[in-house]
Amino acid sequence: MEGNEAMNQSFGTPRPPLLVFTDLDGTLLDEDSYSFASAIPALARLRELRIPLIAATSKTLAEAAGINAALGNPHPCIIENGSAVCVPVGYFPEPLASGDSRGYEVVRCGPDYSWLTAELARLRDGQGYRFTGFADMSDAAVARLTNLTRPTAYNARQRLASEPLLWQDSREALHRFGEELRRRGLRLLRGGRFWHVLGMVDKGTAMDWLVGVYRRNGLSRPITVALGDSPNDLDMLRAADVPVVIRRKDGSHLAPLGKQGARLSVEAGPEGWSSSVLQILHELRERHVGA
Repeated sequence: MEGNEAMNQSFGTPRPPLLVFTDLDGTLLDEDSYSFASAIPALARLRELRIPLIAATSKTLAEAAGINAALGNPHPCIIENGSAVCVPVGYFPEPLASGDSRGYEVVRCGPDYSWLTAELARLRDGQGYRFTGFADMSDAAVARLTNLTRPTAYNARQRLASEPLLWQDSREALHRFGEELRRRGLRLLRGGRFWHVLGMVDKGTAMDWLVGVYRRNGLSRPITVALGDSPNDLDMLRAADVPVVIRRKDGSHLAPLGKQGARLSVEAGPEGWSSSVLQILHELRERHVGA
């Protein structure tokens, strides 16, 4: 993805009053090629209606900023599974953070990355757990594991508050490891390819916080839509008014959420994402026309 700067555009009230939160890999982006080509029809419609599209991802700000630029998407993003909320500078009238990075104000929710990786190293050295984190890998190694280009793998390693890792030990050791992390105020979360170690944060909590900011800035009663395909999306899906589980290429999908109004896409990946978003927009339009 080329470009890593936020688009300079302030928030304008969308019609209908909708906020769309989305996972990226396997959801808006194809899980193998990372293409969003199949989602272009829905992306164009959201842009036409000025509806904010908010990526909520395990990716870093360096990655998410580049993807937003490629999408032409001038809206905030939630990064590293809720470890930080990043809002384009000037998007809201009042600033949310004192500093900025890549054209975004960064509101941190999780621990400092250097402290987190030091704790992981102490656990591994002291108790013999077998795992490999991004901090242990080169850009080339991350590129091989993820099918990313070398520059994008570099961006994936520019982390603020969470660490993806490959678990190379037993299931029993993983359970003990999770308990050790909890005692340190950390949690272990399963993603698509990796386990993620992060603070006591999640996509759903970050989403709720950002919805509150939108409310304070004129969007008084927003409808929230969330789309995702992996266990690390569950908190976000449960927090949304309209949760949409995106089917994977092999036909598998997350277990039913047990929440009224929850949906499952017919198609996989970005094709299912686009169809689901367009269907929701059609239903909202019909509801407003009939009101």
